[in-house]
Amino acid sequence: MTWTFLLWLGLVRAEEAFSPEGIYRFAQYLYDRGEYLRAAGEFQRYLFLARPGPVKKDSVLLRIGLCYRKAGKFDRALRYFKQVGGALKDEARYQAGLCYMYSGNYDTVAGWKETTPRTAELIFAARLLKGQWERARAVLPRGERWEELLRWGCSLPRKSPVLAGLLSATIPGAGKFYCDRPWDGLYSFLTVGAFVWQSYIGFKRDGRNSIRGWAFGIAGGVFYLGNIYGSAAAARLYNRDQWGRFRNAVLDMVRD
Repeated sequence: MTWTFLLWLGLVRAEEAFSPEGIYRFAQYLYDRGEYLRAAGEFQRYLFLARPGPVKKDSVLLRIGLCYRKAGKFDRALRYFKQVGGALKDEARYQAGLCYMYSGNYDTVAGWKETTPRTAELIFAARLLKGQWERARAVLPRGERWEELLRWGCSLPRKSPVLAGLLSATIPGAGKFYCDRPWDGLYSFLTVGAFVWQSYIGFKRDGRNSIRGWAFGIAGGVFYLGNIYGSAAAARLYNRDQWGRFRNAVLDMVRD
């Protein structure tokens, strides 16, 4: 009798596991474990089998979109967020905005109209990342941290690649000092200076036909040109690094 009961109970539970609600619970379990693509597939299977009402359907569509967003599949996520309506429409719009932000499509969100406080934060962040300081100020959310980001963006440090190159053309390594890379600047100055000195010694001793003079002179010229190019590149790298830090700080403020 006991074994018969246990067998029956096992069959009932197995049947429940393959029921729409069982599939939904399994999908939620996968989502909680961070297996987002598998979870999306199970939520889709639930929609196909259960044919839920509008409210439940919107909830599941939103969840599928979240699965794809967290898996980095932003285009797929957007397709599902755009299908969500009802009470979850604003949340779906916010999540769609995150997809645009994470994929670098700041233009789309920057042009949105403010609808909710969270959406306003997203619009503000997008305008910051577009460098639209005055437009960002127009939707400035409440909070000291947002004001700090706006001030940071408006005064973001920047180095001119042209000026860095000109400085190093005048004094080897000066452009690296300008870009806050003093050791690189010192290395460039000493390297170019050493080649120039050796070339000078060669020409002074053997005249125009000095092999040593020409060899060190040509090598020094190559290093000199490299020092100019490297200084301009250092300025671009400096700007990229400063912007990257700012961008990461902004995106950190608009996460879930």
